[in-house]
Amino acid sequence: MSLGRDGKIYGTMNKRRSNVAFRYMWTAWLNIIRWLSLWTMTAFLIIAVVNKDPGWFIHTGIAGGVFVVALMFFLLEAPSVRCLGCGGTLLRTMRCAKHKTAKRIMGSYTLHCTYVLATYRHSVHCPYCGMRYKVSRSTRKEQHEADEVNHVARVAEAQAKEDKARKKAESKNRPYY
Repeated sequence: MSLGRDGKIYGTMNKRRSNVAFRYMWTAWLNIIRWLSLWTMTAFLIIAVVNKDPGWFIHTGIAGGVFVVALMFFLLEAPSVRCLGCGGTLLRTMRCAKHKTAKRIMGSYTLHCTYVLATYRHSVHCPYCGMRYKVSRSTRKEQHEADEVNHVARVAEAQAKEDKARKKAESKNRPYY
């Protein structure tokens, strides 16, 4: 959090946290590319064997190369993607018990964490300790501005109602109180 020039408190994302968020997102996309290239390589291999066409082996080799490169980078980066609370790895499975609120996609806890980290649509929910946090940029400034606009609108609406009640009471020659 930082104090703005106008004296209001704004939540800002510091440099280190933005680097962590980018690194987590990059590693999650590597995981997605790794699995997609493996599935693509398998599909091309099946097509090559069924059709007995050696031209499909070129596509299989390209998908295999992408898989190997993505796997190498993923194996280097995945251990660094850790929960901020318990320190458990988010993109690689651990043998400890899962938290009761852990979510799955197609039966996989790590696939759910990969999806959340790659898209930033939701907050990250650690499958081991249950801690929930948002890795992406802070939205407190936008929320504060929206709350301020809503507050001004509510004050104006209350003032208009009060003026209307005062005019109605004065028209009946009764005190407003």
